[in-house]
Amino acid sequence: MTYSNDKFYYADLYMFYESLLTDKQHDIAYDYYIDDISMGEISDNYGISKAAVSDQIKRVNELLTHYEEKLGLRKKYLLRKHEYEQALAYNDSRITNIIQSLIDIDEMK
Repeated sequence: MTYSNDKFYYADLYMFYESLLTDKQHDIAYDYYIDDISMGEISDNYGISKAAVSDQIKRVNELLTHYEEKLGLRKKYLLRKHEYEQALAYNDSRITNIIQSLIDIDEMK
Protein backbone atom coordinates (compact mmCIF):
# COMPACT_ATOMS: atom_id res chain seq x y z
CA MET A 1 0.00 0.00 0.00
CA THR A 2 1.14 3.52 -0.69
CA TYR A 3 0.86 6.26 1.91
CA SER A 4 -2.36 7.66 0.52
CA ASN A 5 -3.84 4.17 0.26
CA ASP A 6 -2.71 3.50 3.84
CA LYS A 7 -4.51 6.61 5.01
CA PHE A 8 -7.72 5.58 3.23
CA TYR A 9 -7.40 2.05 4.60
CA TYR A 10 -6.98 3.26 8.17
CA ALA A 11 -9.78 5.80 7.75
CA ASP A 12 -11.97 2.90 6.68
CA LEU A 13 -10.91 0.82 9.69
CA TYR A 14 -11.50 3.83 11.93
CA MET A 15 -15.13 3.94 10.81
CA PHE A 16 -15.60 0.33 11.94
CA TYR A 17 -13.68 0.45 15.22
CA GLU A 18 -13.79 4.07 16.43
CA SER A 19 -15.86 3.17 19.49
CA LEU A 20 -13.05 0.90 20.74
CA LEU A 21 -10.55 3.75 20.94
CA THR A 22 -9.95 5.97 23.95
CA ASP A 23 -11.36 9.50 23.72
CA LYS A 24 -7.92 10.95 22.96
CA GLN A 25 -7.15 8.31 20.31
CA HIS A 26 -10.59 8.81 18.83
CA ASP A 27 -10.25 12.59 18.60
CA ILE A 28 -6.76 12.58 17.10
CA ALA A 29 -7.59 9.80 14.63
CA TYR A 30 -10.79 11.59 13.61
CA ASP A 31 -8.89 14.80 12.98
CA TYR A 32 -6.19 12.99 11.03
CA TYR A 33 -8.20 10.47 9.01
CA ILE A 34 -11.65 11.97 8.65
CA ASP A 35 -11.04 15.73 8.75
CA ASP A 36 -7.64 15.29 7.00
CA ILE A 37 -5.88 17.69 9.38
CA SER A 38 -2.08 17.60 9.29
CA MET A 39 -0.08 16.30 12.24
CA GLY A 40 1.33 19.80 12.74
CA GLU A 41 -2.14 21.32 13.00
CA ILE A 42 -3.27 18.54 15.34
CA SER A 43 -0.25 19.13 17.57
CA ASP A 44 -1.11 22.83 17.71
CA ASN A 45 -4.79 22.12 18.44
CA TYR A 46 -4.02 19.73 21.32
CA GLY A 47 -0.91 21.46 22.65
CA ILE A 48 1.26 18.38 22.14
CA SER A 49 4.33 17.75 20.04
CA LYS A 50 4.14 16.57 16.46
CA ALA A 51 6.07 13.47 17.60
CA ALA A 52 3.34 12.75 20.15
CA VAL A 53 0.71 13.01 17.41
CA SER A 54 2.75 10.68 15.22
CA ASP A 55 3.06 8.20 18.10
CA GLN A 56 -0.71 8.35 18.69
CA ILE A 57 -1.44 7.74 15.00
CA LYS A 58 0.99 4.79 14.94
CA ARG A 59 -0.64 3.35 18.07
CA VAL A 60 -4.12 3.82 16.62
CA ASN A 61 -3.00 2.10 13.40
CA GLU A 62 -1.70 -0.84 15.42
CA LEU A 63 -4.96 -1.07 17.35
CA LEU A 64 -7.13 -0.79 14.23
CA THR A 65 -5.06 -3.48 12.51
CA HIS A 66 -5.36 -5.72 15.58
CA TYR A 67 -9.13 -5.23 15.77
CA GLU A 68 -9.52 -6.01 12.08
CA GLU A 69 -7.35 -9.14 12.39
CA LYS A 70 -9.45 -10.37 15.32
CA LEU A 71 -12.94 -9.21 14.32
CA GLY A 72 -12.75 -8.76 10.55
CA LEU A 73 -15.65 -6.30 10.38
CA ARG A 74 -14.29 -4.44 7.34
CA LYS A 75 -13.44 -7.63 5.49
CA LYS A 76 -16.88 -9.11 6.17
CA TYR A 77 -18.56 -5.86 5.14
CA LEU A 78 -16.68 -5.79 1.84
CA LEU A 79 -17.58 -9.43 1.17
CA ARG A 80 -21.25 -8.74 1.90
CA LYS A 81 -21.15 -5.67 -0.32
CA HIS A 82 -19.78 -7.76 -3.18
CA GLU A 83 -22.52 -10.36 -2.70
CA TYR A 84 -25.17 -7.64 -2.59
CA GLU A 85 -23.90 -6.26 -5.88
CA GLN A 86 -24.03 -9.74 -7.41
CA ALA A 87 -27.61 -10.25 -6.23
CA LEU A 88 -28.69 -6.83 -7.48
CA ALA A 89 -27.53 -7.82 -10.97
CA TYR A 90 -30.57 -10.14 -11.20
CA ASN A 91 -32.82 -7.05 -11.50
CA ASP A 92 -35.57 -8.65 -9.44
CA SER A 93 -37.50 -6.08 -7.40
CA ARG A 94 -38.01 -8.52 -4.51
CA ILE A 95 -34.28 -9.18 -4.30
CA THR A 96 -33.54 -5.48 -4.67
CA ASN A 97 -35.83 -4.63 -1.73
CA ILE A 98 -34.27 -7.29 0.48
CA ILE A 99 -30.74 -6.28 -0.47
CA GLN A 100 -31.50 -2.61 0.15
CA SER A 101 -32.80 -3.51 3.62
CA LEU A 102 -29.60 -5.44 4.32
CA ILE A 103 -27.46 -2.53 3.11
CA ASP A 104 -29.42 -0.18 5.38
CA ILE A 105 -28.76 -2.50 8.33
CA ASP A 106 -25.05 -2.69 7.51
CA GLU A 107 -24.80 1.09 7.44
CA MET A 108 -26.57 1.62 10.78
CA LYS A 109 -24.54 2.87 13.70
